[in-house]
Amino acid sequence: MKIILTRDTEPSYVEIPAPDASFGAPGTVNQTYLHAKHLAELGHEVYVLGMLQKEQTQDNVVYIGKKSINGFRDFIFNTKPEIIITEGGAFLYNVFGKSLNREAKDALRNTSILHVMHNGPAWKRQASLNYIDYWCYVGESQKRLIKIGPCLDLFNATFLRTVHSKTPIKKRKQQIVVVSAPIKIGIQEASEALKRLKKEFDFKVFFLMPVWFQDRHKFNEIASQFSDINVVNFSQFGLSKLFKESLAVVATFHHGEQCPVTILDAYATGTLCITGNHSSLRRLNPMGIQCRIQEQYNVFKWILENPRKAIDLGHKGLKYLKNSDYTESAQKKQLRAIVNFIKENPKASILEKKYWRYRYYCQLKYNAFKYYYKNLCL
Repeated sequence: MKIILTRDTEPSYVEIPAPDASFGAPGTVNQTYLHAKHLAELGHEVYVLGMLQKEQTQDNVVYIGKKSINGFRDFIFNTKPEIIITEGGAFLYNVFGKSLNREAKDALRNTSILHVMHNGPAWKRQASLNYIDYWCYVGESQKRLIKIGPCLDLFNATFLRTVHSKTPIKKRKQQIVVVSAPIKIGIQEASEALKRLKKEFDFKVFFLMPVWFQDRHKFNEIASQFSDINVVNFSQFGLSKLFKESLAVVATFHHGEQCPVTILDAYATGTLCITGNHSSLRRLNPMGIQCRIQEQYNVFKWILENPRKAIDLGHKGLKYLKNSDYTESAQKKQLRAIVNFIKENPKASILEKKYWRYRYYCQLKYNAFKYYYKNLCL
């Protein structure tokens, strides 16, 4: 089958973000790379749009270079794919708008369009709701919490086999890694707790900022409060080595995130992961496997006072990951199941899509009412 994966209409990479690349890439970009690689291994003809500035081929996947909006549209029409997997809702919206015109409907009559809900469902400006056939869950939490339409499982995966299993096991040092951006929920509280602990314990803090966050001034402003070493761009192997010699990884939350890959990377390196108390993170990072922040200062203090117990919890996380659906092999099986399903059910019915869209709209209204009523009672 011909399959097209889409990322962004303004590609920003000059090199394929493979695990052995010298730079780091956001989790959503890593997942796009994995999806394309697995589909090619399954024998499909795979193209990736909107990732690289110049055309390249790797692992039998063709990464199409930068094009104009019309250029992307013409490429899709000429290729006539059986499946389009959009890894970012803005691409289809920018190329086709809110609804397909007659030419696009004719060209995509036999094409199934899937949307991978990396940061929640595409909504408002990014919405391509009128022509998405199926939605793909990226994690178990999302599957339980969001009911938006005909959905399929396509869980995020970490580079367990290709990266983390190949990096050497390190002796754990008195250091904590914080992976966050200044706009993420919980970073301010974590920074204040770590700043207090600096006065009581001798340990290092690494602050890793995602490459997609461009405000370096804001990053340095927060990092200066608690961090010893600040890193903006880091490779997958560099990240794995750093995690394996640390006592804990702190992963904060961004609006819409349902399965942050940082948590999976911590599992894969056998490192204790500390997350917030958001409902989606509670399912991905359950008590007894890892830790959640109830009161940041006490959690960090317990880790520094009980490093052996923290290491044991990290090993439980690795065992949990190996038996979960968040591995490369599990993701490949899910992609095979998706393709087989699409062959038999290429298009979701209009009535089915409208029903699920209405249900999701009602869910949003109900959640907004609950939030308003809760604040009203305070």
